[in-house]
Amino acid sequence: MKKSNKLKEKKLIIAAIIIVIALIGVIVYKSGLMTANLAVNESLSNQTKTFQSSDVMDFSITVPNNYEIKENFGSIIIDAREMGKIQIGRSGTNFVDLSQYLSDLHLKNNSQVVSSEKEIINSYQTYKQSLVNEDLTENNRIAYFIYVNGFVYSLSTSSESLFGDLDQIARSFQYTDK
Repeated sequence: MKKSNKLKEKKLIIAAIIIVIALIGVIVYKSGLMTANLAVNESLSNQTKTFQSSDVMDFSITVPNNYEIKENFGSIIIDAREMGKIQIGRSGTNFVDLSQYLSDLHLKNNSQVVSSEKEIINSYQTYKQSLVNEDLTENNRIAYFIYVNGFVYSLSTSSESLFGDLDQIARSFQYTDK
């Protein structure tokens, strides 16, 4: 009888040790992830700048420090040098619904919507779309269309290497209404 009790005690002790080691492993792993995420977020914030457009465009965005920004009347080009460019434009509309505006726009531009996701960015009605021109003169284009007070802002690029940056820039969009 004593041998079976000692055997049970040994099994319990081994099981408890395994559980403690597993818990310590999970805690160490999660604290390492938190540190890594914090470092990534800090490095991103140190490598970005806020761009405030003119009164004509009325918005601000956050972009990487090394990107050059050129504003012309009614449009902005973000030049990422050899990686490509991101274009931002603003159009007035009488449509009260962004989906109707986009249907009309794509019909006029002969563009085909490959995918479309409705989103809200900083309380603004937004569509993220993957587009292809029917005449195939241009590569796949990712575009964000943001509807604010009768204006539609379009942020887009056909440079695949800038798709991630476009996502971050679009999500930083703030209407400033000066």
